[in-house]
Amino acid sequence: MNSLRILVVEETPATLQVIERTLAEANAKYEVCRDTEDAWRCFQANTDVRCVLVRMKSRSIDGRLLSQRIRGVTTAESLPILMIITEDQLGLADSAIDSGATDIMVDPFEPRELRMRTSIRPNPRNFRIDDPHQFAVAEEPSVAVKKPAVEAINYQGSVRPLQSHASVVSPKFDPQSQRFTYDASASQLARWSEDPAVTKIVLDKILVCPCCEGVPTFRPGCGCCGSAMTEPEVLIHHYACAHIAAESQFRQGSDLVCPKCRQTNLVASSDFETVQGSLVCADCGAQSTQAELIGHCLCCQHRFPAAEAATMVLTAFHVHRVQEISDRESGMKPSSLRSARESAAT
Repeated sequence: MNSLRILVVEETPATLQVIERTLAEANAKYEVCRDTEDAWRCFQANTDVRCVLVRMKSRSIDGRLLSQRIRGVTTAESLPILMIITEDQLGLADSAIDSGATDIMVDPFEPRELRMRTSIRPNPRNFRIDDPHQFAVAEEPSVAVKKPAVEAINYQGSVRPLQSHASVVSPKFDPQSQRFTYDASASQLARWSEDPAVTKIVLDKILVCPCCEGVPTFRPGCGCCGSAMTEPEVLIHHYACAHIAAESQFRQGSDLVCPKCRQTNLVASSDFETVQGSLVCADCGAQSTQAELIGHCLCCQHRFPAAEAATMVLTAFHVHRVQEISDRESGMKPSSLRSARESAAT
């Protein structure tokens, strides 16, 4: 839906800024008009308008008039009209619908409400892009990411020609080892780490296995054994004697009997209510008030509390000059972050 063209009819600066920023972040195509007549001419000249976002009433805009004109040539099913009103205009909302608007939105509004009402979604490439990330190598050539030329290293002792004397070596996820690796040897990475001529670019911080630095998955579970099989215990509150205990303590065959006052044939809602108790682990039987976040390493299968996870800093190396690879290193396989760190320490 991001390719749809939206006709925006608005002149309030603050609201227009929210609209334009939200649509631009979603890569949605749109046209802005600031008065009724200009909007009508723009609508007639563009056959690809798929949604109209219009102010109901302002100094230069009469949204109800524009809606009536549009409904003279289109139906609500083929072209939705979203009308913006202020809170003190809520009494006129019915007239907005009568004029042909399909929905109303009260100003001020948040970007997420605008995205929901116009059926657009934010561009995922707009998330978490800070200054260091702009050097990351983009997979899609259509995405405009600032990056220097990439030096392609093979393992027969040669380096393919560069377009410039600079390259970025970034960590990549290896699905076989379930770790982040580099297309460079551990000793090469160690030298880059110590070389002041090589720029170190911090890309991200992630949680990894404390044993092998493999990538883990996480789930809520038991803090004692790490099992994900935890369920809340069902408790019974007996009204007559105020006794509260697990349902299993009340159960006698097919009957419910209070273990305190011995009343039998208890009826739900009339004699007791059920409440949720503590979490019980189906594997080890441990009880807890809340689940703990448990990690499971995809590499070594180790399970551990998330609080014990190691923090790994993903770093890219911006190499400003061509560096030859020695024959000794040419036969080495791509190194993991862990081996690179161990090599640097020695």
